[in-house]
Amino acid sequence: VGAGTLERWREEAQSRPDRGRSWTAGARLEAVITTAAMNEAGKSAWCRERGVFPADLDKWRSSCTTALPDPEDARAAWDREACGADVPGFRSSAPWR
Repeated sequence: VGAGTLERWREEAQSRPDRGRSWTAGARLEAVITTAAMNEAGKSAWCRERGVFPADLDKWRSSCTTALPDPEDARAAWDREACGADVPGFRSSAPWR
């Protein structure tokens, strides 16, 4: 293979959008949900059909779970919002405080 051919192939490959960037956040979440119950063979087939590597799905799954708040932190934040504790100068007259 000649140097000119290699240069042309490299330029063509670099001109294409990165596969990971072409998936929106919603599409990645949908892919994670869709493939969650699949076995490895099914997941690999799904990935081949869509041009995705199984490692990409693993990264997306990790990103999804990292983005979720810890249940205890989420409940504490909700409790603060519900009783107005985050509003400056607000004093709750609720009996549980």
